[in-house]
Amino acid sequence: MSLLGNITISCKHVSTNWDNGRAKETVTTVFTIVGSLQPPKQADLVYVPEARWINKMYKIVTFDTLTLGDQNNGADQLTIDNEQYEVMSAAKWKNGLLYHNVYIVGLVQAL
Repeated sequence: MSLLGNITISCKHVSTNWDNGRAKETVTTVFTIVGSLQPPKQADLVYVPEARWINKMYKIVTFDTLTLGDQNNGADQLTIDNEQYEVMSAAKWKNGLLYHNVYIVGLVQAL
């Protein structure tokens, strides 16, 4: 991870609870991470389902931890340039010296 060019990114984690078969947001936690924001390479997209490939995606390299969504919690959402992105893939990266997390985030598109 580069020591230069790191930025602070505002993030939101939303917990979900089920009520009569419908998901309801119950707890929202706002936090920040520090990391490197990069365009993803083609090799980075291997871990993102093709149906989720969109034009506005970033690769984030950070020591912080983000959550990839599951049936009980949505994926963490990040604000980058006043646009909302969500975590689409997560990986731990080891180079023998520094251990950090690598995430691919994609623009949240309105339905």
